[in-house]
Amino acid sequence: MDDSLKRRCTINEKTSPKRSHLQNYTLAPQQMNIDLDESLYSRQLYVLGSDAMKKMSNTNILITGIDGLGCEIAKNIILGGVNSVILHDERQCHLTDLSTNYYLSASDIGKNVASISFNSLSKLNEYVKVSAVAVPITPNLFVGVDVVVIVNKLLHEQLKICEQIENKNTKIIIVNTFGLVGSIFCDFGENFIIFDKNGEDPPVARVERITNDSDGFVTCVEDSRHDFEDGDYVVFQEVNGIQDLNTMGPIKIKVITPYTFCIGDMSKYSIHGSSGTATLVKTPISMNFKPLK
Repeated sequence: MDDSLKRRCTINEKTSPKRSHLQNYTLAPQQMNIDLDESLYSRQLYVLGSDAMKKMSNTNILITGIDGLGCEIAKNIILGGVNSVILHDERQCHLTDLSTNYYLSASDIGKNVASISFNSLSKLNEYVKVSAVAVPITPNLFVGVDVVVIVNKLLHEQLKICEQIENKNTKIIIVNTFGLVGSIFCDFGENFIIFDKNGEDPPVARVERITNDSDGFVTCVEDSRHDFEDGDYVVFQEVNGIQDLNTMGPIKIKVITPYTFCIGDMSKYSIHGSSGTATLVKTPISMNFKPLK
């Protein structure tokens, strides 16, 4: 790795990548001033943002089941820049493993798959601590682990592993492949906060008119859908007439049709509003996950 990839850069609000000029409008807590290798993670910083990258860099993950799928998951997680990855598998390498795990070779048959895969996976990212274990599963294995990924295990094995995870804050992801199909199960516990539910740029609606009455009825320009949902928050820009809307910050809306929505009482204004834009402000949502059993 050359010196440019080893350069440590401080990512702050001025240098962190932004997907929208309205990123400062948010109801989610912002955390900046983090140390990341900007040259190494530049693409991820652009897509995920510095807050998500900081959380990833503090995350410890255990993957149990280092077959072809488990190896691929481990590779992507390590390249993603988490804090540490534990590779767990008690199995010995068999001839069939060579068709899926690209880090194994014929000379590895009979050796532990986690230990052999570790030799290559540990070299992918110098900032990620990688280890391999081949011990039976006990509660001690999951101490300090934030996320457990269970790969291609039978249901009774999945249940047994989940029972050994004593920390209720540990997130569990269970994945299986069955030829051309697969399954995934996630248990992220109760009150799991999602700051961006779709990862897409917030929609921007072009405003034609805003009524100065008790409803604050907003109409979009002809044949222009707003793509908002009931209960969303929006911010206005470049509105004429009711210009206070441009500095009010996020306003909760009630969707009437795909082309209209209401923003509440605007009757104190003597003239109606016109033109301008309304942009969605992404707000955190809480979800409760059910356990496997």
